[in-house]
Amino acid sequence: MLYSSFFILSQLFFFSIHMIQTYFSVQLNSFDICSFIHALVTTITSHYVFLKYPAKIKNIFDIHDIPSESYAKLFLTYVPIFSMGYGVYDIFSGILQQRWDFFLHGSVMLLIILSCYVQDKSHIVMLPLTTEISTIFLAFRHYNSIFLNSCFALTFFVYRLVLLPLISFYILGKVCLNNVIASTLSIGQCTLNSLNGMWGYKIYKLFTRLFVKSKPILLLEYLK
Repeated sequence: MLYSSFFILSQLFFFSIHMIQTYFSVQLNSFDICSFIHALVTTITSHYVFLKYPAKIKNIFDIHDIPSESYAKLFLTYVPIFSMGYGVYDIFSGILQQRWDFFLHGSVMLLIILSCYVQDKSHIVMLPLTTEISTIFLAFRHYNSIFLNSCFALTFFVYRLVLLPLISFYILGKVCLNNVIASTLSIGQCTLNSLNGMWGYKIYKLFTRLFVKSKPILLLEYLK
């Protein structure tokens, strides 16, 4: 009941922020507040957990040795649910903007976390949530800063194109779920990695144009 309530509150939080930004004309140069808040929360909490307990990078499935009163245990319990709330918002955003990649990203995020949650293993998604660090820099894309855009490109390629596929193989190789949930998790991981591959190719083309043709760079709207 507590987790369900937090899931609902997370959705209300993101939709409330969206309404404030939309209906009160808080444009902030097209700064995506919801995306930035989710990325900031997941990046800080996930990196805190694995810096505090580095052994969990190799053994994220067993968290019984983490004290129940610790911040790490709190983050492992509630941050995945917070991300589920954002997943619902991402689906809504994709429909609103007619962006199939946003819709697909939110749907897959929601299904992956739900698949783990029903088996009481939602904490394992904290490892892939570390990749949200690139979205922090993406939020500033409209300010056309070469430094921030370079930070985004670097974190995207390192976290999403190198580390996330490795994390996916690691999780799928060790997790023990029933056939339906395992299939959902496998399809979801493949979809996310494919989306990241598509976005990564577009980023590569942008930076190639910057350095080869000496044209100013501005990250595209659909990059996530």
